[in-house]
Amino acid sequence: MNINQWAASIELYLGKDVLTKDGNLIPIQWTGYKEKLRRYHGEIIDKSYVQSKFKEKIKDCEKHPEHINNYDWEGILIIWEKIFNLCYNLNLDLSS
Repeated sequence: MNINQWAASIELYLGKDVLTKDGNLIPIQWTGYKEKLRRYHGEIIDKSYVQSKFKEKIKDCEKHPEHINNYDWEGILIIWEKIFNLCYNLNLDLSS
């Protein structure tokens, strides 16, 4: 199912490399119908696996900065860009 334009947990932005297990994307389980939105809430099936894979990815890049381009950062970069643009547009001081 295409989940674009639906609210999603941060794990879904951590990179296809951490969202894949045994060559397949980890499924989303639809639970908790939200009456106001007329939609179900989705949650990644193996959240702890995804989080641990992301931590491994970060540790590898900290230890070996030359590995950074071996990983998918697109989703998390989009999130950070949105956050920083919002802060800039609100004239928030990010220097401290």
